[in-house]
Amino acid sequence: MADQFPEKKEQILNEARALFAQYGFRRCTTADIATNCGITKAALYYYFKNKEQIFTEVVNRESDLLLADLRKIVRSRKDPMDQLHAFVLTRFRKIKKLLNLYRVSQTAGRELLPVAGKCRERFFLEESNLLCSILEDGIEKGRFRKIRVDIIARTLIAAFKGIEADLLVSENTTMITSVMREGLDVFTHGLLPRQEQ
Repeated sequence: MADQFPEKKEQILNEARALFAQYGFRRCTTADIATNCGITKAALYYYFKNKEQIFTEVVNRESDLLLADLRKIVRSRKDPMDQLHAFVLTRFRKIKKLLNLYRVSQTAGRELLPVAGKCRERFFLEESNLLCSILEDGIEKGRFRKIRVDIIARTLIAAFKGIEADLLVSENTTMITSVMREGLDVFTHGLLPRQEQ
């Protein structure tokens, strides 16, 4: 029945996204969301059964936005190494703007797991699958040596999260990009000088 008014549902999700990003899940209330939408709490419950459902929808949408951007940037490159670099740099540039997804994806977001655990698992699986496809393509094309792509994908994702936690508080995008390029270079080429590899 709530689907009869998609514009209002969209407004609720947009307002909720901004409020969750500003105040976090715990401090943002359904009353805050309803007030920002110009409706009553009762009207809000016509569209969503509770705050958890709203938050889950917000995080899923942010996840879909990031994954769509990552797929697009990967498809725009032919070389697997270029795809990997583009994936990493795009992920870091975009996730800073998706604060709700960022909070859920971080270890610090464990308090949100009862609410958004399935969102986090879904995002991790999709992200991991995309990385695995890049790595598999690289192996097939002879750009990467034979590796366990599932393990390397998980390792990269864990590294992303650790670096994100440190770097995303910085406003210096140039520094973040530089650190990511350097880190990815070490990850893909190792620490040995080029002639010793």
